[in-house]
Amino acid sequence: MTISGTVYSLIYEADGDIHIRVTLDTPYTYMLNAVNVSGQYGKLVCEPVCATTCTQADAVASCAAFTNTVYIPTVGEHVLVTGSFVTDNDHGWNEIHPVTSIVIGNSVGVSNITAANTTEVTVYPNPAKSHVNFKLSGKPSATVYITISDEIGRSAGQIHLLRDQYPLK
Repeated sequence: MTISGTVYSLIYEADGDIHIRVTLDTPYTYMLNAVNVSGQYGKLVCEPVCATTCTQADAVASCAAFTNTVYIPTVGEHVLVTGSFVTDNDHGWNEIHPVTSIVIGNSVGVSNITAANTTEVTVYPNPAKSHVNFKLSGKPSATVYITISDEIGRSAGQIHLLRDQYPLK
């Protein structure tokens, strides 16, 4: 699952995980439950695992051979977060856990791609096996962020195009 929203806060946990509270963009607010509203300030918890030094004794072994490669955003950044959408059985809130990708951006999914709100993006072939093409309808006025996912939603790659990086042909 990939969601978009703005980072509200980061809470560093003893098990090495980070609870990133995200204020969801409108299309994703359905993902919040009553515990998200009452216990997480109406935010979705997004949890990269083993992202910091683990000090919780029963979690040290789990993070020992794991290297976290997920970008950790700062408060106020608008992000696209990809990972498994689950309900935390211990606490009752809904969350993305584990987070497999966080990128800075404002577009989600092939069906909802726009660059700077005016440039349309066509992606083909979809689904793809060995390559994919992106066709922009015009020169974007801002950076374009693209996340490529496999058939079960795991991040298979991330790129961004700077507005002056590639000339239109």
